[in-house]
Amino acid sequence: MPGIQEVLDVMKEEGIDVSMNVRKQLTEEMVESVDKVVAIMEEHEELPEYLINSGKLVRWNVLDPKGKDLGATREIKNKIKELIEGWE
Repeated sequence: MPGIQEVLDVMKEEGIDVSMNVRKQLTEEMVESVDKVVAIMEEHEELPEYLINSGKLVRWNVLDPKGKDLGATREIKNKIKELIEGWE
């Protein structure tokens, strides 16, 4: 079953090594310390109220690459890249 390796491979194609990244839970203090928070997630996923009410939320509806094959993972990466490049 496709998994994390596809994500690692696709990010390496962009020159980015995420193999040592560790997910951190977003806290209210983190939100308070930044100007914007970009949530890259599927539409049905929920967010904490403190983030929704912060006025700092930018939400991008993007599929989770978990379980997707290499081609689908590349498409997801390309969508995120387009969103980043188009963001002002």
